Amino acid sequence: MKVISKLGLTLALGGALSYGATWRGAKLLDASCYDQNGKAAHLGSMCAPSSSTTNFAFKSRAGKVYRLDSASNEKAMQALENGVIKPNRHGDYRASITGKHEKGNFVMVRSIIHDRKGTY
Repeated sequence: MKVISKLGLTLALGGALSYGATWRGAKLLDASCYDQNGKAAHLGSMCAPSSSTTNFAFKSRAGKVYRLDSASNEKAMQALENGVIKPNRHGDYRASITGKHEKGNFVMVRSIIHDRKGTY
């Protein structure tokens, strides 16, 4: 009975941990702009998203760039339109993004909120 309990607890915990990750202080980017200018050492606010952005990406604090899947692009557009994510004084859009890392560098976003302390 103890073995079954330990196995069940391990599987439940493993399932919960495998679903989500949170990237705090992530810099939201226009993925198309990043594709054209991504090799630049410091993008500044050059690739900040705008109302016409349809494909989003974000740069983590560690410097890794992740792209959002199509459903997540909709969530990011809504967050911008509704004012959930606002630019900081440097013109950067910082967010805390919770979701699941998919194949490649894609993320399926569960939630996206403004991150006031997201600086690096």
